[in-house]
Amino acid sequence: MDCGKKTSFNSRFWSMSAIKQLLFRQTLQRFVVQGVLMKFLYPDIYVKNIRAIPYGKMLERNIKLLVFDIDNTLVPYDMPEATEDLVIFLNGLKAQGFEICLLSNNNKKRVELFNKKFNFTAIYKARKPASVGIKKIINMFGVSPEEVAIIGDQIFTDIWCGNRNKMFTILTKPVEKRDSFGVYLKRGIERKVVDAFKKKAYPIHKKS
Repeated sequence: MDCGKKTSFNSRFWSMSAIKQLLFRQTLQRFVVQGVLMKFLYPDIYVKNIRAIPYGKMLERNIKLLVFDIDNTLVPYDMPEATEDLVIFLNGLKAQGFEICLLSNNNKKRVELFNKKFNFTAIYKARKPASVGIKKIINMFGVSPEEVAIIGDQIFTDIWCGNRNKMFTILTKPVEKRDSFGVYLKRGIERKVVDAFKKKAYPIHKKS
């Protein structure tokens, strides 16, 4: 394939990808406006960042395993490695008695590079909100869903995944405004959900 044909192919590929993302966004927005998905999208708590989570209360709730997203939850999505401050903080949580796991939709290279300072159990290409990754973690750690808190900055991946599996869900603000293109397209809809959650326009989802 010559350069001209390759450029043309790449342009068509990314154009189709953008169209699919936009159609997906429109579908989600329609369901959100109708309130169809709200019970799956509300977090149990919404915090500024991971340091604002009431970890003492998590222990009181018998939460044993903390499952963290990486990109824009722990570090900006384009920061390859953890800061020393973050290493100290997460290791401090382990010292408090928590097990810690990383659950990311990103690829193997990104997740393994980030995890090299921790050596935590880490799942890449988790396909959140699908349950395949989180169920693998439950089996690996031998815990029940009620003993797990899932922590992330995205409603349509982290929170939806946790809610559908009856876990305690914690939504954080993104650590940076920078986002990948696909995530950027969903942020506007997520703001509608967060606003509704804050105003309690809908009943808060209670897991049974």
